[in-house]
Amino acid sequence: MEKRHLLVMREGQAGQTIPESPIPQETTLQDAFKEHPELIPVSDLGMGRLLVVGRETGVGSGGAVDLLAVDPTGRVVVAEFKRGPENPDSRRVIAQLLEYSSWLWTMSYEDFDEGVAQRYFNEGKCSEAAVTGAASLEEAAAAYWGDLQDFSTDDFRQGITNALSEGELECIVISTELDRNIRRVIDFLNATSGFRFYGIEVDHFAEAGRRVFVPRATAGPVKEPPRPKSPRTTKANFLAACSEQAEAFFSKILGYMESTGETVYWGTRGFSFRITVGGQKRSIFYGYPRGTVGHTSDYGQIVVSELGKAGVNKDSLTQYTAAVAELTVISITDLGNMTFDVDEKADEAAADVLI
Repeated sequence: MEKRHLLVMREGQAGQTIPESPIPQETTLQDAFKEHPELIPVSDLGMGRLLVVGRETGVGSGGAVDLLAVDPTGRVVVAEFKRGPENPDSRRVIAQLLEYSSWLWTMSYEDFDEGVAQRYFNEGKCSEAAVTGAASLEEAAAAYWGDLQDFSTDDFRQGITNALSEGELECIVISTELDRNIRRVIDFLNATSGFRFYGIEVDHFAEAGRRVFVPRATAGPVKEPPRPKSPRTTKANFLAACSEQAEAFFSKILGYMESTGETVYWGTRGFSFRITVGGQKRSIFYGYPRGTVGHTSDYGQIVVSELGKAGVNKDSLTQYTAAVAELTVISITDLGNMTFDVDEKADEAAADVLI
């Protein structure tokens, strides 16, 4: 069969053609997309610009996810690469995506942030200068998408939380050619399950050291009309969704937050408390009613790392976290934050310590 050619033209110069060529090895395809995730045609997939949060991310079973990414709304993308149908392992890609998705499904937002994203940003694999060394996923997101007018770190966080807890992940197979079997399985999963699978085929042209990759979205779920955004909750609705003990606890905390003149930001289910530091809003506290973040009790989180960035003296912060850790409502202490379930142990005295 005669090869296809790609025409490359520069203004004022004669055009040059580059012939289509097989990709010599799978890693060539992987490296191109890992270094340039913008090659994924997100507009065709109904997603926003992707932020990579993992490359060759190891999972408990011994495997490794080729590429992990998130978009501004909190969609979590799991991508696997295969060179083409000539690869004898090409049919295993669906099983790998299902395995990796099940691993992500066991994670909380904090697990994903600290165990995946922060590790990637700080362990030498990250090639995006804007997020290298980021202390948290939210910090990286604000730096990467801060130019988007409607971007909200709280909605982003809630989107990831929902995607992980509900297993609503975006699974992508990227290959030079999707064989008939993989296409059929992708169509079957999209039609009969809650999974969202996509197929991207990549045309490759190469000559004299030059390479051109042309990606095309060729398989995916049936596109649905955009769903209207969920309305934001209110203080009254939030408190009504809490238990009697949590209502008194959060009422006092919210009353204090409102008295400071800083921002209490209401999401679709919960709230965050944002303070202004250096001209930027930083979320230092979150509250959610039961069932929204995988907790059976009403839930709160103090983002200790953001308190440090807000200028809290290190010694004072150490004393504060030690006092908070003594509260019986605190269930987990992490490096960057303190999470707790608000149950029958919560009272106004506990709220006073947090305040």
